Amino acid sequence: MATQEQRKQATRKSLIETATKLLKSKGIRGTTTRSILETAEVSRGAMYHHFDSLEDLMAVVYENESKGAITRALKKKSPNESPIEDLQGTCLAWLDEIVDTDVATVLLIEGPAAIGWERCKIIEAEQSLAQLNSWLKASKNKGEICIESTELVARIINAILTESALSILKSKGAQTARDDAEFVFKRLISGLKSSVE
Repeated sequence: MATQEQRKQATRKSLIETATKLLKSKGIRGTTTRSILETAEVSRGAMYHHFDSLEDLMAVVYENESKGAITRALKKKSPNESPIEDLQGTCLAWLDEIVDTDVATVLLIEGPAAIGWERCKIIEAEQSLAQLNSWLKASKNKGEICIESTELVARIINAILTESALSILKSKGAQTARDDAEFVFKRLISGLKSSVE
């Protein structure tokens, strides 16, 4: 027999999974508190026991999707001794993750509409920007690149990847757009390296 804590965790998991599925299939307009409660077969009180608001629940959905994309990208790229090469390879793997329709729906289209860009930025700062900044600092310390602010460069890289993903999603020739994005991204990274060569 499940304990009370196990039941609580099962309810929380059900709410998150249901909200994720609804957001991916119906968008933010179809992901209402009522639709989540009815689909998950959970009471309003149970939902508000775990989340202060629908926005808070959607923030967890966004955060989980972001962590998942980063984790999958990291697994696709074998680490090597060059932090800047790790950054480049993993960022390109992340680009492939983010253009998946379901992932893009949560991270680029519906998620920001659900929780607002400011909250998205806070989550990004804790996850993707923190990882980018870590690689840039290691690369700077190793003498691979010469930049003043690793934090600023991390934000620029993140913005370029996001815009590249949106461009690929909107393109009629996705593979060509993906190839173009990779070419531009590699030129950017090469520019960072060239300052110390």
